[in-house]
Amino acid sequence: MRIGLALDTHATRATAGEVSWPRLLAQAQLAEDLGFDLVVLPDHLLYAAGGEGDYARPDEAVGAWESLALAGALASSTTRIGVGHSMLNAPYRSPYLVAKAAATLDEVSGGRYQLGIGSGNSFDYAAVGVDADDRSQRLADTVEILHALLREGRADVVGATTRAERAEMVLPTPQGYGPPLAVAARGPRSMRVAARYADLWNTWVAPDPDHVELAGLLGALDVACAETDRDPATLHRTVDASVDPLDLAGARERCREALLGLTVLGVSEARCYLATEGTHASRMRALEAMASTVEEAHSS
Repeated sequence: MRIGLALDTHATRATAGEVSWPRLLAQAQLAEDLGFDLVVLPDHLLYAAGGEGDYARPDEAVGAWESLALAGALASSTTRIGVGHSMLNAPYRSPYLVAKAAATLDEVSGGRYQLGIGSGNSFDYAAVGVDADDRSQRLADTVEILHALLREGRADVVGATTRAERAEMVLPTPQGYGPPLAVAARGPRSMRVAARYADLWNTWVAPDPDHVELAGLLGALDVACAETDRDPATLHRTVDASVDPLDLAGARERCREALLGLTVLGVSEARCYLATEGTHASRMRALEAMASTVEEAHSS
């Protein structure tokens, strides 16, 4: 199983130093040195004061670095580790722009880039000028266009929410016209989109040693594959999971066993969100503490 690190790029004005570029780069390079396979970035822009979401605060706005620019910087500052996103927010950008950015990152990274996309959230849409339309339909239209551009090099698709007419990918990349496509999906509609077009499926799961929620989602994914005539063995399963390698020994061991237990369910990649107090120093310690788990995952 591949093990990825999810970098946290969120901060308030008061904590901005914790997500400075030198510190994020140090975390990514340490992950590379320790044998992590992938580093992924969140694709958020702003959680306004009093807004909704995991990072909202009642008294201060939370921001994040723009993820495509940051991915390019990481790709050019590392040599082995893969670079990707926890998932790009589909409504932020046109599908053709996403495809061109992905192809460029594939070129810059020497074939180490992995594209992921999901329906996103609407917490900052008004602030950043994005329409909060039918996100499920936008995801379906976007993925159809991305699949055509990245696999065939051209797209002529007019969807209900977006389009790409007579669009072409002219420049070749190390992986063809672009990288593999991962789609985040949890509901039946988005599951069918993933089954029809994606190379990898992704979801977020809460910590659970028995993986009850994940088992249910994987069963639904198999149904979606059957409905779209997709061989489920050709669709890789990836999971975003919170881990706390600095917790008390007993809890830390249970977390490790749960992470490694994902392989039994056919998960081929786990991207780890470090549950620390949010400082650069604690994240570096947490990475060091995961070294043996990464090694075990590669042998499982």
